[in-house]
Amino acid sequence: MSTFFVCMRAFFAVKDVKEAVKSTVEEKMMERKRPLVPKRLKERVIKRVAKLASDFMTASKMAGKIAEKMTAEMPQKMMKKGLTVHVEEVFREGPYFVLQLQVLKVDAVVMAEAAKMKDEEEEEEDPLFVRCVKQFMEAVGGKNKDRLESRYLPTIVQNKMHSGMGDMLAKELSEKKMEAEAEVLPEAKQARFLFAMLKQVKEAETAEKAKKGPLAAIKKKK
Repeated sequence: MSTFFVCMRAFFAVKDVKEAVKSTVEEKMMERKRPLVPKRLKERVIKRVAKLASDFMTASKMAGKIAEKMTAEMPQKMMKKGLTVHVEEVFREGPYFVLQLQVLKVDAVVMAEAAKMKDEEEEEEDPLFVRCVKQFMEAVGGKNKDRLESRYLPTIVQNKMHSGMGDMLAKELSEKKMEAEAEVLPEAKQARFLFAMLKQVKEAETAEKAKKGPLAAIKKKK
């Protein structure tokens, strides 16, 4: 296996999760069978509980849950597209978190098939493009195939992923009724972006302390 993988990082800022929490709580409670409870009363109780849950679950608390879920699910989703990836959480503070992603291997045939599946007009079971990729990978031989899929293609694919992946991740969270920003960057741009994020974290902490007043800080020291 190659040892000179480049990595990219996805920077997230979770803004609002109230609607997502309310929706999830309402769905789970509606699924439970509650005998002898009038429908209107049940709906009112569920909405009240969902509202309390959404008030309790802040963006900072939800950020940790989102990070853990994405770390577990992203490799599985990428595998279906022919990509073997390693994902880990490398930073979390308040509503901000950072995931590091490395493309370790690219199955060129699976990736070609996944790309073709997006084309709704394509009716062939084994289209020409996919057949060409298969024939090429067979022709290069075992050693060259492994070198291509484990060393060269990961770098090429990863460089192509930066541009649209941030919007895709933000859209996924939006579909789950979460308001969040996502920015995926190559190594060359990560340091400057991380410093800007840390500055925002510090400013948010200062604003929160000011909101609570000077007595809160004294009480915390005790």
